[in-house]
Amino acid sequence: MFLASTAAALEPNGTAAFSELGKQLYLGTLFLDSPSQSAEEILASPQKKRLELRFTGTMSKRSWVNNWTQSMAINSPQGDMASAGTDLSDTLGAFQGNLEYGDQVIIDYDPESGTSVSVNGVKVVKEKSSTLFNLFLSTWIGPVPPNSQFKNAILGKADTKNDYTGFLAIKPTAARVEAVKAWPTTLKEEEEKELAEAEAKKAEEEAVKKAEEEAEKKAKDEALAEEQRLALIEEEKQKAQEASRKAAEEAAKKAEAERAAAQSAQEDVDVSVEAILAQQDYTKQIIRKIYAAVSYPKSAVKNNQEGSVRAAVTVDRKGGLVKVVILEGSSFESLNEAALKAINKAAPFPEVPDAVKVDTIDLMVPIAFKLN
Repeated sequence: MFLASTAAALEPNGTAAFSELGKQLYLGTLFLDSPSQSAEEILASPQKKRLELRFTGTMSKRSWVNNWTQSMAINSPQGDMASAGTDLSDTLGAFQGNLEYGDQVIIDYDPESGTSVSVNGVKVVKEKSSTLFNLFLSTWIGPVPPNSQFKNAILGKADTKNDYTGFLAIKPTAARVEAVKAWPTTLKEEEEKELAEAEAKKAEEEAVKKAEEEAEKKAKDEALAEEQRLALIEEEKQKAQEASRKAAEEAAKKAEAERAAAQSAQEDVDVSVEAILAQQDYTKQIIRKIYAAVSYPKSAVKNNQEGSVRAAVTVDRKGGLVKVVILEGSSFESLNEAALKAINKAAPFPEVPDAVKVDTIDLMVPIAFKLN
């Protein structure tokens, strides 16, 4: 039912569109070794998996980070985010700007090499844990997805042939590919560090070898005693090692300075492990308080009306409700009104934790109205 897969050796499981305020931001496709309609089976399976997003609109880094971390907070166990905290921080930190029309983000999982991430064909993260992949995957097929239609489509329970055709047609421009290549990513820093260390080691080995040869020659020429010859070799070796160490330190300082300069130039988004975990805990507190205030409209119950509402909630540091906007509403107005009423009733909220260093925090709140 699908066209040929772009993911080598993997088959498309389903495609869905992600939208906010009626504007489509990306089309996402899940690729699997063995397609399945069971979320639990997919999450538990050690098979190769791939999440691929192709953007149809612009998404700021702040929005991108908030969207993922808050969805993970709702759909994943606290322990999973804690155990993969460093991997998640590295991954989110690898994105150095907005995502734009045509951009392709691929999150791959391979049982042998772990989780990797690439943007427009440029690998920005590699060799991360399987837990990291499932944190991302759970935002699509976990208990609280963007909406039930999105989850059904990704799980292959709906006809998504047209969306998949549109998905395949989205490609980055040459300019965007070059722009991403210029990102000073964490992966680039790691590779540059590894290269610098390898070059330093090689230089050290060559210097030691040269020192040994020179010492041997000098010792022979001057007919030095064996003890003197060995002492001279050791002295030359130490000099070479010290020179190599200083060169490696200078290379590391230069790389760190470049990384710091790049970070200061980009949008200020805290993706530290501490901030991510604090936001997860805070998000769950807000969600619980809002859910406790939800009341199913009697008219909707009478007419067997169900639906999902996704709202953007802005909270100040003291926990005061600043703004609430329906990002994606239900087709039934009574359910949209019930969601807004629950959010306003639940306010004020707890104070924002100190680890989340923002004046206001934007939360994405999904509310599902489903009759038993």
